[in-house]
Amino acid sequence: MVAGELREARQIVEPITRRDPSNRNALMLLGKIHLDWPVIGRFKAWRLFRRAARISPGDPEPYYQQMLVGMRLEGDDGERMARDAIFRTWEIDPHYKDTWDVWGRLYQGQGHYRRATDILATHAGDPVLDLRRAKLLIRLEDFSGARSLLSGLLENGRQDAAVWALLAEASLLAGEVAVGIAYYQTAIETSATDSLGLLWEQISPIASLAEDSSHGSLAPANRPSFYRGFWERREPDLTAPGNERISEHFTRLRVARRAYHLRHPMSMFHRSETWRALQSWDNQLVAEIAAQLDPSPRGLVDDTETFPDTLSLPLFDARDVPETRGETRYRRFGFDGRGLLYLRFGEPSRLFTTFGTGESWVDRWFYRIGGQQVSITLAHHSGDLLLNPISRQEFENTKTLLENDDTSIDATIPMKIWVATFRSHLVGGTEVYIRTSPEGSTVALWDEDWNRLLTHEGFDLHILTATGGVRHVGVDHRSNEEMGRIRGTTRIPSFGPGRLSVSSILIGLAADSAEGRKASAKSMPVDLRFPTDSAVKLYSEIYELQADGRAAEYYVEYTFQKTDDDTYISFAFTRRTPWQETVVENMIIEPGRIPEGNYNIVLRIRDQIGNQETAISRVNVRFD
Repeated sequence: MVAGELREARQIVEPITRRDPSNRNALMLLGKIHLDWPVIGRFKAWRLFRRAARISPGDPEPYYQQMLVGMRLEGDDGERMARDAIFRTWEIDPHYKDTWDVWGRLYQGQGHYRRATDILATHAGDPVLDLRRAKLLIRLEDFSGARSLLSGLLENGRQDAAVWALLAEASLLAGEVAVGIAYYQTAIETSATDSLGLLWEQISPIASLAEDSSHGSLAPANRPSFYRGFWERREPDLTAPGNERISEHFTRLRVARRAYHLRHPMSMFHRSETWRALQSWDNQLVAEIAAQLDPSPRGLVDDTETFPDTLSLPLFDARDVPETRGETRYRRFGFDGRGLLYLRFGEPSRLFTTFGTGESWVDRWFYRIGGQQVSITLAHHSGDLLLNPISRQEFENTKTLLENDDTSIDATIPMKIWVATFRSHLVGGTEVYIRTSPEGSTVALWDEDWNRLLTHEGFDLHILTATGGVRHVGVDHRSNEEMGRIRGTTRIPSFGPGRLSVSSILIGLAADSAEGRKASAKSMPVDLRFPTDSAVKLYSEIYELQADGRAAEYYVEYTFQKTDDDTYISFAFTRRTPWQETVVENMIIEPGRIPEGNYNIVLRIRDQIGNQETAISRVNVRFD
């Protein structure tokens, strides 16, 4: 049967079915013809496949074709037909073709989980099916049954990361956090063997677009590093053992599955960009109802702008936030708009709901992001509550929230930090000085891919040794039940041999400054504020100056550039000093020489003997 020859094929096959109504092959072929027939023929195809199934009850293919009819019919009826056909197919052969992939695209309630679990129980002993059954038992919250099944797989030698991932999920949701985290770490380390892609399935709803793209091209051997980095960048509390964000995520996942599951994934809205573009949702009405719920600002900044014609505002869908697939992220992950937000940010700080005919019509969810309140509007479309921004600012808020996620562990203690770098006595190393406020903190350094390089606990001043490159920096402070948190990225220089370079600038009150790097660092206040009526001392180190005999000569210039205008103050000298691998550069600024204001201090060094290019260092300070 070739496309375009359906009529001819039908004329050949129909007489055969009339002569021999029990001809299974003819019924199947005629059913496929009707399935492909333009516009009509779906129910006729289904009836033909049902007849074929009665003739050969041990053959899964007629039921598989019934599944395809349901998927082609779409909507609630098609979904029900497809799901029933999948169950009948599994009763015969639960490995049949792509039935599990199709199952994942359908709505699944508790009754459906139970039916699937019962079917798989009749095939007990098959390791792949036992693994799938354990996953279904977790959805039914039978954590004990799931763990018993998974432990049996391990005892029988099934060394698969999917086993450890499900053991972790079952244990975490059962409240055994330490055990669950240990299982999860094993799952990460063995993730190259993840046969069902469960590790990614568990976390993909909160992944960023960059993470989603990276995972799509990930070689199995690189999975452990990827998953470690995924959670390291989300580490909420360096002062605590383990990563609490992992257990928090699975707790949110349990709630989202219960309360915010997408109920109509087969709706055309989720599968067709053309269909979405043709819809004429009344955004004006949604906006008016939402305004009645709460008139507060809707965005990260003052939001007085709305679209002059709200009907011209496209309904939020997968096209509005960059996606790698045509279907909506609702259908990809199986959650409505509330579920997507809840998985990423947890409970909203406030929410308001108004009711229409029989169901909620508009919700407004509020989150505090970066210390400011953000509102998101959701409205019912295609039977589910979906994100529906009603202003340009809400549109931007929605995109931002769907690209990020955050812990519910609040960091309420304000923190300040400075970072300075110097050449280490270890070859190729860099000493990193970090000072924080309040005192008593835990510091972590990660490489560019979020592999953790080191963790350091201490008071006052942290002194770490690292290699150069882009580094992520985390500093956490805890006081009783409150904590402070800082995350940032910096480039740590490599002060290698043979190249003129200069360290960071340390600056402190001259009266408090002592000789040497460490003493100067301890005198440098964490807020970098200095009174104008006091002398300050600047300390830095110059590396790899050239020698003229036993002496070095260099040009040094300090520029105090005001940050809010073009004014600046400059001090410049030529210095000659006994040559050393490290030459210390000190300067004292007398009281009153720097007027009040915020300044970038820029230090420029030029080697006069070696005629090398200028080395530059900068620091931002304030004089009051």
